[in-house]
Amino acid sequence: MRYVIRLSLLLLAAAAGGGCLEPETNKPKTDAPKAPKSGDGSPVEVARKPAPADNSFCFVCHLNYKKDELARRHAKGGIGCTYCHGESDEHSSDEDGLTAPELMFAPREINPSCMRCHKREKIAKEEAHESVLAEAAGKKKLCTDCHGKHRLKARTRRWDKATGKVVAAAGVRMSSDHPADR
Repeated sequence: MRYVIRLSLLLLAAAAGGGCLEPETNKPKTDAPKAPKSGDGSPVEVARKPAPADNSFCFVCHLNYKKDELARRHAKGGIGCTYCHGESDEHSSDEDGLTAPELMFAPREINPSCMRCHKREKIAKEEAHESVLAEAAGKKKLCTDCHGKHRLKARTRRWDKATGKVVAAAGVRMSSDHPADR
């Protein structure tokens, strides 16, 4: 149910064209400092580069994403794994890897998720994005088709993206006493 609610909020935000949203609150970011004023009271433009995101906690198990284009570019801009996938504390502390991340995206959810920050109006100006924005079935491409694959090459676990329940648990296990392995 929480996935349905989260997706609904993402779709509403994308449709409304609002600012990039904080993952915890789904409210527009408000951490930007107030623009300084010049002597006449007019705002002065100040470039502020965000601190790179620290994804090292995720890279303990997901080292393959350290070189992933999508993860690298977002990290440089201060957007880490947890921004899209939640804190996922239970996932990262499950030695058997059977607990799903807090947020996962089915293919139909990928573009709306990206459009939380990357506004439709801005990307529509680039001709290469026509197929991403196309509404006709079968013609729509995913943002991740061109901007980093951002997919695991080999999976030992699969979850139902709507429920977070394990649907396949093959491969390396740290222990064999988890109910899903029986």
